[in-house]
Amino acid sequence: MRSVGALIEICRQNGLRITQQRRAIVELLVEHESHPRAAEVYERSVPAMPDISLTTVYTTLRELVASGELALVRGLGVGEMRYDTNNCSHHHL
Repeated sequence: MRSVGALIEICRQNGLRITQQRRAIVELLVEHESHPRAAEVYERSVPAMPDISLTTVYTTLRELVASGELALVRGLGVGEMRYDTNNCSHHHL
């Protein structure tokens, strides 16, 4: 995954305002190389950013997937969609 600065620039190029909330989401994704659900990203962001909204989390994740910086991973659980910060080719077992 790219740096925080590079991801912020990608968000700008996609027409997103760079709010403190969006910056917190990007920083969290860069720091934690896991396969979080949107709800997990939200829950991890709330302590540092209490006024963050779940809508902002979904919008930011959707834009990063559309730009190719995040991969959407389906099938890790029933009806579960997760986001993979490692967009290089690899398997999920």
